[in-house]
Amino acid sequence: MSNLISGRGMYSFITIILYKIMLDISYITYVSEVFEYSGFILDFNIYNYIFSNIILISILFFVPNQFEKISDWFLNLFYLIILIPLGSMYGLNQKLDILVFLINVFVYIIIYLMLRIKQVKIPKIKYISKGEGVFLSLSLVMIFYLIFWYIVTGAISNFNLDFSKVYDFREINAELTNIGFAAYVNNWVYQIFSLSLLGYGFLKKNNSIIIFSLISQVVFFGVSAHKAVLFSIFMIVGLYYFFKLTKNLIIIPIFFVLLISVSLYIANDDSHSIYPSIFIRRLFFVPAQLSYAYYDFFQQNPYDLWAKSIMSLFYNTNYPEGIPKTIGNFLGDGASANNGFVSSGYAQAGIFGVLLYTIITAWILKIIDYLSATNSYPLWFSLILVVNPLKNLMVSSDLFTTLLTHGLLISMVLLVLFNKKGAVEK
Repeated sequence: MSNLISGRGMYSFITIILYKIMLDISYITYVSEVFEYSGFILDFNIYNYIFSNIILISILFFVPNQFEKISDWFLNLFYLIILIPLGSMYGLNQKLDILVFLINVFVYIIIYLMLRIKQVKIPKIKYISKGEGVFLSLSLVMIFYLIFWYIVTGAISNFNLDFSKVYDFREINAELTNIGFAAYVNNWVYQIFSLSLLGYGFLKKNNSIIIFSLISQVVFFGVSAHKAVLFSIFMIVGLYYFFKLTKNLIIIPIFFVLLISVSLYIANDDSHSIYPSIFIRRLFFVPAQLSYAYYDFFQQNPYDLWAKSIMSLFYNTNYPEGIPKTIGNFLGDGASANNGFVSSGYAQAGIFGVLLYTIITAWILKIIDYLSATNSYPLWFSLILVVNPLKNLMVSSDLFTTLLTHGLLISMVLLVLFNKKGAVEK
């Protein structure tokens, strides 16, 4: 709290308030007007608006504004892209349930408190000899594997860089390439290994590694047809340039204000442009909308109770298509409506599921903080190793899916490879 009261913290406070105002303006003037048909309704209530802003300002006193640990980045981003959009939508649409917003607020508070409890134990980790060489060799092998696999399966013939056509090829290429265990490995390559190698290239100032990683990631986007694969390049480059220069997390809300401003400018000229849709609606408001949708659906229907995991030995799922597809059908668009660990926890077991996922997430963050603190290299490099799965955990994936499919466990192993000798054994 003292950080916020300081001069530097006050700048952060003002910038975040400006970001909240810009987000409200974007919802009122763009999202609710262009996408009202898909549930983004403007139904203003002054009491909702004041209450949500009081809650957000109260929590703001506990939002880190300095990048000293990986968890500082996580908490800052959770506040900016989860809590603020949820509060913004609740304040501008009185039909939404306040409990969704409050559940996420309490998730933030629990993680914040657990990260500060020294009694929370983390496992002992052994030093791995020549870990850096293992990382480099493994990353190159995995990247070459996926390129070879795309060629062998014929998916490379569907290579496409046109944003407007990605959905024409996504399912086709997934059927060709995501066969059995390869579905996991493919995700690990373009979500973990190629991005980590790009960060390593920046770390070592090796242009050959940087260019190779960039070309590889563009190829992976062209075949996988997931826009996030391409956008993750900009995320890694941004993390490198921003946090190499400063530890001040004010750079994140400043970036969001600029992004919203440019997107609104484009939308003013062409309200149906894909860019403001991606960078305003999809980035900030779709996860918030899905949080409310998950809550609404599971208020009326039974929880899944991890029925598609090992619990399938004891009972069958009520949702054979999967929860994301079920929520997509509930919303009427039939898409896979993936959302973050809070919504996924609620889908599995209600408030208990949210609490369980929150405690596990906080524990994982403590381990990552410990590993990054004993890393041989700057903190920004540790963040690059884990940023993609942590982002997915926050906005688009179940906790256990993030650990395996999206490679959070793999990322944590990579962190171990870069630890200094003796440091991890303390």
